[in-house]
Amino acid sequence: MGTTRLSPATPQSTSPAKRRLPPALHILAALTTGALLVWFARSGLFVYFTGDDTMNLYLAWRKPYSQILLQNIFYFTPGYRPMGTLIYRLLFDIAGTNPFPFRITCFILMIGNLYFLYRNAAAIATTEVGLLAALLASYNAGFIDLYYNTGTIYDLLCFTFYFSALQLYVNVRKKDRFLTSRTLAAFLLLYVCALNSKEMAVTLPVIVCSYELLFRRSGHERPTRKYLLSRWMPPVLSALVTLPFVLGKFAASSPLMGNDAYRIHLGLRTYFRALHHYLEIFIRPLDALNLAAFALIVVVLGVFAVWSRRPTLIFAWLFILITPLPVAFIGLRGGYAIYITTFGIAVFLAVSIIEFRNALARLAIGPCDSLALQTRRLLQFDTFVLCLLVLLVFYQSMPLSGASSDDNLIRSLVTQIGSAQPRIDSGWKILFLDDPFPNDYAVLFALRLYYRAPDLVVDRIKMMSEKPDKNQIDSYDCIFTFDGPRLVRVKP
Repeated sequence: MGTTRLSPATPQSTSPAKRRLPPALHILAALTTGALLVWFARSGLFVYFTGDDTMNLYLAWRKPYSQILLQNIFYFTPGYRPMGTLIYRLLFDIAGTNPFPFRITCFILMIGNLYFLYRNAAAIATTEVGLLAALLASYNAGFIDLYYNTGTIYDLLCFTFYFSALQLYVNVRKKDRFLTSRTLAAFLLLYVCALNSKEMAVTLPVIVCSYELLFRRSGHERPTRKYLLSRWMPPVLSALVTLPFVLGKFAASSPLMGNDAYRIHLGLRTYFRALHHYLEIFIRPLDALNLAAFALIVVVLGVFAVWSRRPTLIFAWLFILITPLPVAFIGLRGGYAIYITTFGIAVFLAVSIIEFRNALARLAIGPCDSLALQTRRLLQFDTFVLCLLVLLVFYQSMPLSGASSDDNLIRSLVTQIGSAQPRIDSGWKILFLDDPFPNDYAVLFALRLYYRAPDLVVDRIKMMSEKPDKNQIDSYDCIFTFDGPRLVRVKP
C-alpha cells in the first residue's frame, strides 16, 4: 500500500505550540516518574526466584533454542508464551541461578513501559496528559507481583510489544496517513511478539478499531474502495492473525487447557465482578462498593465521557472495559493480570484532572487559551507537582509488603545446599526426610537448576503417598533434613 495523504482530520486538541512543554519539565517528569518506581519498589531488585520462577526457568532450560524460536515464528502453536521462554533461557545461560540479572531485566522493562505509556498517551491526547499518565501509573502496591515475581515477565513483555505496536500505528495515523506495506508488516510483527508474550494482547485489534472510529474520521462523504481497504486493512489483518492464535490456545495440547485456573465462566455478572476485583486493587475506595453500585459508576463514567465529547476520555473508558476481557471470565488473579489496562486508567484520570484544573482556572482567571504561555506552563507544572505530592502520601500509607516466606525458603535452600553438597553426580537420588516447603515442585526445579542436572531425582517424604522403609531410604545417594530453617545433611 502506498502512503496516501488524507483530508485533514478533525482537530483533537490545541495547536502544537500550546501542547509543547519545555524540555526541563520533560526531564524532571521523566526522572521523577522513574525514581518513584525504583524507590518504592526497590526491594524487588533483591528478591529470589519464586516457585513459579523455578518451574518457568526449568521448562525454558529444557527446551532447545531451535524449538523456542520455531514456537515464536509459528505463534499459533500451543507452545507456552515462547517470547518469555526465550528471555528466561537467555538469562539462565548468562546468569545461571543468580536472580539479580533477572530482576534488573524486569525493572528495565517496567521503566521502558512507562516510556511507551507516555508516548501513546501523548500521541492520542497531549504531552501533558502523557507525562501525568506515566506519573500516575509509575508505581502501585497492587503491582507487587511485578516487583517480586520474575514470572510476570510475560506481562512486562506483552505490555512492551503491545504498546510498541499501538504507538507505531497511532504515529502514522495521526499524521493523516495510512500504513505502508513496510509499517503494516512491522505493526503485525510487534503484535505477534505481544501474543507470544501473553494472551492479554488479543485485544489490540479491537483497540485499533476504537482508535479509528474515535480519532480518524473519514474526510470523504463516499469513501472509495481503496480508501476503505487502506484504512481498515491493519485492524482486519490483526484480527485474522488473532484467530489461529486463539484456536491454538484452545487446542487439546495447549498447556492452558485442562487447567482449572483457566476454566471459562461466561456472564455479565462474572465480567463486572472481575472488573471490580481488579480495579479496586488500584483504586481502593471501590472496595467499599457492592457490585451493583460499581457497575452503575462504570456506566456513569461512560456517559460522562460521551457527554464531554472528548475522544480521549471515551477511548480511555473503552480501553478500561475492553482490555481485561481475556482474564475477566477465568479465575481471579493479582493486579499484574491487568497491567495493560492501567494505560486506560492512567489516561482517564490524567485527562479528568487536567479538565478539572482548567475548569477551576476558567472560574478564577479566565479561559486557559487566553493566558500567557508562561502562565499555562506554570499551571501544568503545579498540577504535576500536586499530583506527585498526593501520590507520595498515598504510597507512604500503603507500603509494599516483604517477599513471601516461600521465596525466602528457596533462597535459603540454594544458599545452604551449595555449602552442604557443592557437587553431585547427575544420576544421584536425593531425599528430604523433612522440609518446610509447601506441597509443590519448587525444590525439585530449584535443585535441578542449581546443579544443572535435568534428570536429578529429588524426593520429599512429605509428598510421598507411601512412606519409604529403611532399605529404600538407604538407597538414596544424598539425604537431607531441616532443623528449623537450617539444612542438615544426613548422608553421606
